[in-house]
Amino acid sequence: MAHFAEIRTDTNKVLRIIVISDSQCSENGGENTTELEQWVKNNHANDPVIEQELGTYPETIWKQTSYNTHLNQHVNGGTPLRGNYAGVGYNYDSENDIFYPDKPFNSWTLNTSIADWQAPVTYPSVETYGDGVPYNIQWDENNLRWLGYTSDEQEFAWDPEITSWVATGN
Repeated sequence: MAHFAEIRTDTNKVLRIIVISDSQCSENGGENTTELEQWVKNNHANDPVIEQELGTYPETIWKQTSYNTHLNQHVNGGTPLRGNYAGVGYNYDSENDIFYPDKPFNSWTLNTSIADWQAPVTYPSVETYGDGVPYNIQWDENNLRWLGYTSDEQEFAWDPEITSWVATGN
C-alpha cells in the first residue's frame, strides 16, 4: 500500500491522506513517480467535507508520503521519503521536497536535513534526576531556554555550557 498527501497549492498545507493499493501503484507508473501522482489526482474525487467547509475546492497536487519516514530516517532502515510522513495540516516544501509540522515557536528554525524545527538551544542531554525520574521538559520561549520540572513542581533551567540543570528558585 502507498500513502498519498493532497496538498493545497496556495498554502502548501496537507488537506488529507489517502491509501492506494500496490497494484494501483505498479499499474500507474510505479512508486514515487509523477505519473502515479497524476493518476491519483485524476482518480480521486474532491473531498466533499473539505469542499463544504471551504465553499470552493482549492487547487491541489498529490505527493507520495512514507508511513515509515520520521525526521528523514526510515524506521526500518530503508530509504526515507520526503522527510516525514505527512499529516493533515503539515506543510510541504517543494524546494526541499519534504513534509514538516507547523513551527512550534517563533525562535525555532527549520532544519531541512531532518525536516523538523530546532530550538536555538540544544535539547538537554540530561533528562532525569534523582533515581532516574524524568524531568517534565518544556521550552521557555520568553527566555529562550529549556525548563525542567520535577514531580513536585520545582523548576530548573538547562545550562548547555555546563550540561547541567540549575535551580531557578521558582
